[in-house]
Amino acid sequence: MGINLTAACVVIMFDQDFNPHNDKQACDRAYRIGQKRDVEVVKLITRGTIEESMLRLGQVKLDLDHAVAAGEADEGAPEKTMKASLLSVLRKQFEEQGETQNAARDALLKAEASTLEANTGGVPLLGEDTVMANS
Repeated sequence: MGINLTAACVVIMFDQDFNPHNDKQACDRAYRIGQKRDVEVVKLITRGTIEESMLRLGQVKLDLDHAVAAGEADEGAPEKTMKASLLSVLRKQFEEQGETQNAARDALLKAEASTLEANTGGVPLLGEDTVMANS
C-alpha cells in the first residue's frame, strides 16, 4: 500500500502474498535510518493449509533469486529447483492427507465396533479367526 511506518517495532504478517518480495517489502517498511530498537516480524501461519505451502514456495523463490543473482545457478537450475520444490510440497500434502484420512477411518471403525458390541449386549463379534477355528 505504500505506508511508511514511523514508530513501528513489531510487524505482524497474517496474510501471505504469492510474491515473497511483497512480504519482504512490507516488513522492510518498519526499518528506519537511525533506528535504535530491533524490529520483530511475526508471520501467522496455520499448519497444514495452503498458507504453509505458500511460505515454503516463497522461501524457495527467494533462495533461487539469491542463487541466480550470485551467479551460482546454471541454465536449467531454476526450472529444476521449482519442479523439485513443487513435488516436495505435493508429496508432503498427500502424506498428511493420507495420515488424516487413516486416523479418521480408524476412529470411525473403532466407534462402529463399540456400537455393534453394545448393540449385541456386550457379546464380542466373531472375527475371522474364531470362524476359521470353529469350521
